[in-house]
Amino acid sequence: MAPIRRPRGDAGGPLSARPRDAPGRSSPARLWLAGALGLCATVAFTGCGGGGCGAGERALAEVEVAGCTSFRRAPDAICLTLPETVLTLAVRAEVSATVTVAPSGEELAASAGGWRRFRVGPDLDASRLTVEVDDGDGRSAWSLALGRFEEAPAVAEAQRARAAREFDRALTLVETALRSPSLDGRAKARLVGLRARVRIAQGAMAAAEAELREALHLDREHGLVSDATRDSMALAWVLIDGLKLDDAAEVLTDLERFAHGYDEAPAQIAFNRASLHRRAGRQRDALRALDDAEVIAVRLGLDTLHAQVQQSTANVLQEVGRFEESSAILQGLVDLSGADGDPCARATLLTNLGWARLAVVEAGGEATTLPVLREALKLWRSECASPPEVGNALVNLSLAHLQGGRVREAREHLREATAAGAADSAVIEAWRLDLDGRIALAEGRTDAAASAFEGLAELAREAGVADAALRATLGTAEVLAAQGRNEEALAAWVEADRRLDEALRAVPLGEGLGNFLASATRGPRHHVDLLMTLERPAEALEVARRARTREVTVLRRLRALSALGPEARVRWEAAVATWRTERQALDAAAQEDWKLAADRRAAAAQARVERERKLRQVLDDALAIVAPESSGELGPAAAAGELTLAAHPGVRGLWLFGATEGAVRGVHLDALPRAPDAMSAALLEPFRAELARATTLRILPYGALREVDFHALPWDGRPLGASRPLAYAVDLPHLPGAPASDAPAALVVADPARNLAGALAEVDAVRALLRGDATAPTVMDAASATLAAVQERLPHVGLFHFAGHGWFGGLGGWESALGLASGQRLTVGDILALPRVPATVVLSGCETGRSDRGGPGATLGLGEAFVISGAEAVIAATRPVDDALAAAVSVALYADGRAALARDPAAALQRAQATVRAALPDADWASFRLIVP
Repeated sequence: MAPIRRPRGDAGGPLSARPRDAPGRSSPARLWLAGALGLCATVAFTGCGGGGCGAGERALAEVEVAGCTSFRRAPDAICLTLPETVLTLAVRAEVSATVTVAPSGEELAASAGGWRRFRVGPDLDASRLTVEVDDGDGRSAWSLALGRFEEAPAVAEAQRARAAREFDRALTLVETALRSPSLDGRAKARLVGLRARVRIAQGAMAAAEAELREALHLDREHGLVSDATRDSMALAWVLIDGLKLDDAAEVLTDLERFAHGYDEAPAQIAFNRASLHRRAGRQRDALRALDDAEVIAVRLGLDTLHAQVQQSTANVLQEVGRFEESSAILQGLVDLSGADGDPCARATLLTNLGWARLAVVEAGGEATTLPVLREALKLWRSECASPPEVGNALVNLSLAHLQGGRVREAREHLREATAAGAADSAVIEAWRLDLDGRIALAEGRTDAAASAFEGLAELAREAGVADAALRATLGTAEVLAAQGRNEEALAAWVEADRRLDEALRAVPLGEGLGNFLASATRGPRHHVDLLMTLERPAEALEVARRARTREVTVLRRLRALSALGPEARVRWEAAVATWRTERQALDAAAQEDWKLAADRRAAAAQARVERERKLRQVLDDALAIVAPESSGELGPAAAAGELTLAAHPGVRGLWLFGATEGAVRGVHLDALPRAPDAMSAALLEPFRAELARATTLRILPYGALREVDFHALPWDGRPLGASRPLAYAVDLPHLPGAPASDAPAALVVADPARNLAGALAEVDAVRALLRGDATAPTVMDAASATLAAVQERLPHVGLFHFAGHGWFGGLGGWESALGLASGQRLTVGDILALPRVPATVVLSGCETGRSDRGGPGATLGLGEAFVISGAEAVIAATRPVDDALAAAVSVALYADGRAALARDPAAALQRAQATVRAALPDADWASFRLIVP
């Protein structure tokens, strides 16, 4: 009988066979405002109504309901409906259970997590909504009182006036109604909330804030839970927009307490917390909050909120340069919108999708843009007529044609955009100048191109369009290179790198990071090409090395923000508010100055110089709150006896560099082959002479090459890794602070999920092999390997061996984790927050050595997190790994003792993989890698 394969992953029952893993855009505020500032919204409530669960019931069923026109709790909970109201119920029940809903409803498609969904209504004339669940072992029940919603006539009339944008009339109606002696408290609360929304529409934010606070007081006094939720959301938006971040957080916390048990509130709170996190520069926390909101919205069928969450998620992803992920979300929203839906909403989505795809191509990727942009233009010209948007759409189409090499079409669309008034904003004018220069350059008119980029640089100074300065420098460098002024071109690309690095410093503060990252690879591609043309491969390699580390630098800084303690977070958010206030005032002044005559515009720009200097100081003070940065200095490309293989794209194709001590060579590949033999010929054969002399190999992969197992490529009749030790380098300066721990103590974590037989056997073997050390290893298992215990112990050991479940996931790998006791996880963030980490780490679980495949350069995974935090060597698996294989590799690693592993981990892994290949020839031994600094 064949051996049972035990991959390490999804945590099921004890000792089961499992793997050790588990399976220019439009305003982002538009959709959000539609829900937050409206007077009526969907509501939900869980638990029994005021009358209890019913006599004789054994338990309370877990039920959530959405769709009430209004929900109140004064003194008993009641869902108020209109004749057309349709309720959605989510009931936690197994598929085999019998669920009875009264009034009777239609069962919908099941939601995730063991929930079943039902639709009830319209024409609900019952006094109570009830649910009974019979799972065969017993019954449970739930009920909620129902009633008819009746709007006060005065409120309804004022609402109609506001909807018609007759704001003065709406205010008059509200004031008249509020003076009525017969007005009840509930109607007064709704009128005050309505008045606040009119104030927002009129731009009177201070008055709106005061009136929303008054409305909230009345909501709570009269038990108006749904109204309190809506008013809290509107107030939070006003406060976030005004950068009163602490006040906004307090409003959301107060709502959590008041609306406890009201199931739409958590989704709305999470959605607004995401907005708060974004304004505070914590994009990672924003994505987590949006994920929480989406789960609830999907479960309760809150389609409008779900669309808002997805749109916001797409915007956050664009902010951090994750254009492909953003495109996928936006494409889903476009598909849902349908050709028969709101034409303006669809045009906005198409514009945002088109920009995301343009950014993918701008960053060196591939995407289809023209059909999306053409449909957007058609809608802006017809059903949703908007001349400014027509100009924007034409500029986007010009860029799409230029990216595709269709220079004549690009020029025609740019002329049409100018005629359509595309230059009505400084941002669009910046893109127009950029395209004018790039098109002229493609046409061979270098003097005209230089003039356009000079104008772009001037606009960047005078109108404060931050990323325009970078694009002007990039364009100027390309012009200089085209004119044969090579040294000046190289100096311009160095300046572009400086501008990009300066912009990335402000990642936690600055919006529009995505625009910088869209251009981030453009300069290095041209820069590397020119240096290779000039036969200066060592300099080209240095440019490539710095370019490939930028993305992980961004992710690391964003992660450091979310790890701040409470006191530091308060100081950080205060600094962010100060920076944003000053930045907004400066940008507003610059936008106004841009409309002035040329001579006055230059004078105004000069007058802003001192304000810019002070703003940079505010930025420096804010960033000082975050953990200090590394020096930014990279080490030598290769040590004595070492061959470093590094890759970086050119304008076309791929450059592959081979570096030895004191020498660098580069070769160009038009495309990357797929077959192992062809890949070996393309990647290794050009460096045969260097390989013959090298005693070790160091790999710096880029993009798709991160998935290539260099150590398994065929070389002279056997795997490359069999002939010499090999390591994959992060190639990033360490964070400052304490060095890795080389203490004699070892920590071994043994299958905390209790379902991997191979992991338990592995730990027994490893413990026996480590017994000869001066200090016996500490072994933690399902009873002791809690997150707190592992975090407390890791800084004090020199070796960490983990045998259990691993997961890769989250933006840039942030949510990658090791499974610990009681379902807890040690995440990338937890690792980065440790004061010290062990010098040697063995992660015997699925995907523990995987990094993000979506970005171009170095990215974060569990292995990289340990290395960035100071570990000298991490051995981990890049994909799902068989339980028996993981155990075999781990045991073989320690065959020559812990000292041999610590002294030369590359050689130890090489020997272990050779042992496994001989014993298990069909096993995926190549899934394990050594990751080093």
